[in-house]
Amino acid sequence: MRRVYAYARVPTFSTPKSNCTPLSNSSLALWVGMGGMGADGLLQNGWVTEPGTLQGMDPWFEVITQTSDPFGKFNTGLVKLRNYTGRGFVDPFNTAPAGDLVYADTYYVGPSYDSRTGTNENLVQFSFVDTGPNPDVAATILVNDNDAIMRDRNGLAHDVELAWTPEYGEAIDERVTAGGINQLREFGTAGWTNAWGVEQVGSTQTSTPLGNFPWQRGEITSNGSVIGNMTGGNMNPDNESWNFTETSCGQYNN
Repeated sequence: MRRVYAYARVPTFSTPKSNCTPLSNSSLALWVGMGGMGADGLLQNGWVTEPGTLQGMDPWFEVITQTSDPFGKFNTGLVKLRNYTGRGFVDPFNTAPAGDLVYADTYYVGPSYDSRTGTNENLVQFSFVDTGPNPDVAATILVNDNDAIMRDRNGLAHDVELAWTPEYGEAIDERVTAGGINQLREFGTAGWTNAWGVEQVGSTQTSTPLGNFPWQRGEITSNGSVIGNMTGGNMNPDNESWNFTETSCGQYNN
């Protein structure tokens, strides 16, 4: 798999219930990519809420190389576009508001001409679009081996190709916290829709609904415990939509 892309709806958060712990540091992250569960490397991009901010989501990306990296496994960490100072990048981005349909696209381009440098480089392309109804964000970010974001504290440049794991595609909807596990802020329904995986043979690319691929595992967790688990088969290949709705503090129904 060379590319994964999908759409998601930015959820509307509400005030925590009276019996819930205040959730100023909890957040929601949505992303697509290649690698992750069962894989060594990882390429991914998507949208995340700001801890302590009640509404809206910001675009971000992440690159993690495999343990075969000769300079050691490397992780850029979660890079928010509002904080990114990549080559030729100017930050025009604002938060996508609740209710907007957002798009994320992770594409391992491979060896290709990089117009920024005038040379051939291993390239990864991350695309973000806020399609509205209040559109604001639209960006494509290129990352190559020589970008500052791929250099470690010793100045060593890590190969983006070593983050590419073509056997695994992902569309993830994760409730994350800063500083430990907490009960989650309330929201209605969030999840990916129209999720696609792209395979490439030579120069020919073929897009297939992600749910048509055999999948390894899908799960819902709460406070470190799995409360809903699905294994094997395919995920809803007909409508390509997986939605989880919170019904109480930290509990979900699908």
